[in-house]
Amino acid sequence: MNELAKNAIEKIIRYFYDKVIDDNPEIPDIMDSIHEQALTVFENANIDLVYSCDDIIDTITHNIIVDHQIASVSNINNWFTYLNEEHPITDLSGHDLIDHIIALYNRDDDNSVYGCLSTLVATISDSVLTHCIKMLVYFPKVTVTNELDESEDISDLYVRLYIKPNGKLADTFKMLRSSLTLSQASVGYSHSHLPHVSNSSFAIFKYPCLGSGPLCRTISNLKSEYSEDFWGLFFYELSIYVTVESLHGGPYIKISNIKTRGATPVDFKYNDKYTSFDSVYDERSNIKSYLITHLLNSDILKFNYINGVYKIANNPCDLVITLTNVVKHYISKLINDNKEKELDVDNAAILQESLYYFKKYSIKDGIIYSNTPNYKIDNEFKFEGKEGTVLFRFKNEPVLFKITNKTLEDSTTYELLDMILVNHILSFINITINNGSATKRIVSENC
Repeated sequence: MNELAKNAIEKIIRYFYDKVIDDNPEIPDIMDSIHEQALTVFENANIDLVYSCDDIIDTITHNIIVDHQIASVSNINNWFTYLNEEHPITDLSGHDLIDHIIALYNRDDDNSVYGCLSTLVATISDSVLTHCIKMLVYFPKVTVTNELDESEDISDLYVRLYIKPNGKLADTFKMLRSSLTLSQASVGYSHSHLPHVSNSSFAIFKYPCLGSGPLCRTISNLKSEYSEDFWGLFFYELSIYVTVESLHGGPYIKISNIKTRGATPVDFKYNDKYTSFDSVYDERSNIKSYLITHLLNSDILKFNYINGVYKIANNPCDLVITLTNVVKHYISKLINDNKEKELDVDNAAILQESLYYFKKYSIKDGIIYSNTPNYKIDNEFKFEGKEGTVLFRFKNEPVLFKITNKTLEDSTTYELLDMILVNHILSFINITINNGSATKRIVSENC
């Protein structure tokens, strides 16, 4: 924005701000009351309550320049340049400049520039009213927890809200975090209630998802009525809101995604195959042959009989771990039994196969994931060159963006049987028992 336009807009903002302060002498008392309500609720949060012309100038100018709230910056520059050429404005006060613009528009309402400038003046007037008082609530540390008792510690959470001169809430609050751990940054997680944060949005306060709970009703009440009780209720509900992830409500990003990024749950389909055989059993595979024989002659497998079909009833995760241990024990025994002699062809083949039938998997909450969490961070979540960016000011001090905990925590991995092998073996067994072979023995011993 050029200096002419910037100075003119600043004069207009100052005029409307001074008018609001003069017309509302009760503002200091309202601020004190709201501040007291907040302090009563927030034990672990800091509060910055501001009504300052310079702050409003920064806010409204930012909205005009960055958000293109009125029009593009080049258009605004052109409007004031045209106005100054027709009727010099550099020496006019804010009040005279506003009167000048309105008078020109009333005299020549067909002139599009005067119409646009008149709209700009009205928008600034409304914006001063809705940004008169700013409150920032700072939570240094918050633990977010969901219904499954999963939790995530977050830091440096700021809640920003604007209050009208009459003490009513101007708009729904917005939230922003000034620091993210590397694992949170890698998935764009700021808070479960907030959209993804990325290279292009890390410095922007965003509206959170409020759902349909009591906080929504309290916000609606505060927009229509100033009440100390409503403000106290709002702060109480806010203090709870920032600590909760509602799985029922559908978080933008789940807490669980932070630890399982890029990991895909294994899809067990062995219970889908029970009436046909589609080459799931390779007779040349010694390990497959051993496992199938072992399972059919042991009490490891449990079955349910549903709608005329036998299906494996074991917990998939527990069953995979059991099968893995069976094979590892078998291979270990094979090696120990043949320490003093040369392996025969079949046993040598089994050991050769074993090199390919184990893979790394991760397990979380009884679910097997096909690979460990992927911490190869996408470009939009790298935040390269963003650390140290000034986001805003809190109690007159700049708040800087930073990434913490830069060493990603290692996920727990396990060496398990290849899930393709597991699915093949169990599918073959399902087909076998449902075609009649081996059914009698399995039913009598396991069902």
